[in-house]
Amino acid sequence: MGQQLFKRKIHLRPAVAWVFAICSPESDEDKNDPPITQPKPYNLLYPNSLIHTDGVWREYRLALPVDYSYYAMKKPFNGDKAKIRAFWYATETFLNELYGNDIGVHFKLIDDDQLIFTSLKDALFP
Repeated sequence: MGQQLFKRKIHLRPAVAWVFAICSPESDEDKNDPPITQPKPYNLLYPNSLIHTDGVWREYRLALPVDYSYYAMKKPFNGDKAKIRAFWYATETFLNELYGNDIGVHFKLIDDDQLIFTSLKDALFP
């Protein structure tokens, strides 16, 4: 039995409105849609993995600029470039552990003093 269309009179305060409503079907199953199937895995190295990769090793250069507002704060850097470099290398290591083996992405850190903004006139966000 298909869906039935009927009129129902609804009284609104100033006027009367006619509303068309659709009755709910007997079940939630839609016979017109094809059945849902699992997607085919795209990972060539590990066929049952949920992380998809094409098996190509990719290396990206990673630049992490440090604005003056973070450079001058007491926490975490307090104007110490050694602490900034430690943060950079910890971030690079974390990202390489996270993405390296599973999807073949490797980040190479750009260690350059020009990415550390040490004066207010050079700040990224004045």
